[in-house]
Amino acid sequence: MRFWVFDKRTKKILGPYSLERFKSMPGLLTLDTKVAPEGATRVHDWRKVKDVPILKTLLDAVGTAENPELIEPDEPTPPPKR
Repeated sequence: MRFWVFDKRTKKILGPYSLERFKSMPGLLTLDTKVAPEGATRVHDWRKVKDVPILKTLLDAVGTAENPELIEPDEPTPPPKR
């Protein structure tokens, strides 16, 4: 199975990529990355990685380039109190 990816950084549609290819491209996917299966024809075919079980499992296994254990939050975390 292969997927198209919407890259928020470049605002471009990339791919389609196989699961093996995703493993060699850490940082491309996050839980909120929008993807669509190859052959998709409708806007409704685009879903977030967290809603595609096979990709969520892959991301859980390989992590992301920023932090292999955690996905960084969208909002900055306040500094710890002293």
